[in-house]
Amino acid sequence: MSKQPSLKDLVEQVERIEKQQAETLTDIAEKLADIREDIGEAFDSIKERLDRLEQFTGVNEVESFSIQQTGDDMAVTGIAPGATGNFTATPLDSSGNPISLPAGAQPPVWSTSDPTNAPVVASADGLSASVTVPSTTAGGVFTLSVSSPDLPGSPSGAVSVPINVAPPPPPATVASFSINQNS
Repeated sequence: MSKQPSLKDLVEQVERIEKQQAETLTDIAEKLADIREDIGEAFDSIKERLDRLEQFTGVNEVESFSIQQTGDDMAVTGIAPGATGNFTATPLDSSGNPISLPAGAQPPVWSTSDPTNAPVVASADGLSASVTVPSTTAGGVFTLSVSSPDLPGSPSGAVSVPINVAPPPPPATVASFSINQNS
């Protein structure tokens, strides 16, 4: 018959196993921390290289669009009922600088918050659009939007456009009265 280990021997054996497991877990945690640091450094290096490549090639991602109404000052001044307003969409990078759409990108998509009173028609390249307000429109404001859902982040832009109704004519001014006797 074999001798059974004493309780003390069993406790010591369990303590040795626990110590080995703790050392192994510590080693694994240290290695994972090193791997995480290496991945972070690799990511930073890739991002730096991509930034340099973008600068070299002049290719940047479109982050948003600026919408302007064409005309004298390029501000969004609104549209009178019965008139047409023309708008341009300028793609912007993350710094707000104008850039070109990437080669092969789908044309931006225009939309309006009021398709009845402010229907929008986009050009073939999607960088301009027109809105014709029916002459029966009584005023208001609509939101004109443009987006590129096929590009990373689905960049977009929007502006509020007033429908400018002419003010009523001023009341007539009475300069004098004429009194006539009828009988």
